[in-house]
Amino acid sequence: ALLVGNFEAAVECCVRSGNLADALVLASCGGAELWAKTQAQYFASEIQKRSFLSVVSAVIHDKLGDFVAASDPANWHGTLAVLCTYGAEQEFPALCNALGDRLENAGDMANASLCYMCAKNLEKASTYWQIQLQSANRASQGENYLALHAFVVKVA
Repeated sequence: ALLVGNFEAAVECCVRSGNLADALVLASCGGAELWAKTQAQYFASEIQKRSFLSVVSAVIHDKLGDFVAASDPANWHGTLAVLCTYGAEQEFPALCNALGDRLENAGDMANASLCYMCAKNLEKASTYWQIQLQSANRASQGENYLALHAFVVKVA
C-alpha cells in the first residue's frame, strides 16, 4: 500500500498489527482527515495505559472543559496546573470555576475556594471563608475577633 501511495491502507495495516507509532508517522503524510482519524485511534487505544495522554488529548483537541469534568478531585492540583499551563486566557476563569465546583461537590471546600480565587470569583471563594468564620464563632461561643479579622483581610 505504501509503494503506491495508499497511506490510508498502510495506516490501517500498521494499526491492525499494533504498530501505532508507525501508523501515526504514515498518517502525517496522508492528509488532515487521516491524521485526525489515526490520532483518535491512538488515543482510544493508549489512553488507559498511559494516563498522561488524557492531558495531551485534551490540549491538542482543545477539550480542557472535558478534562476538568473527568478529572479526579483528589488530583485537583495537577488539574489546576494543566489549566494554568494550557488554558487560554478567556477560558481560564470558567475552567477554574468548573474545577472549583467539582471540588465543592466532592466536599473539598478549602481547595475549591482556591480554584474560585484563580477564577476571580470572590463570591464563591468567600463562601468557604464565611463557613470558617462561623465555625470559629461557634467554637469560641461568641464573636471570634481574630477569625473576623482574618475574614476581612481575605475579602479585602
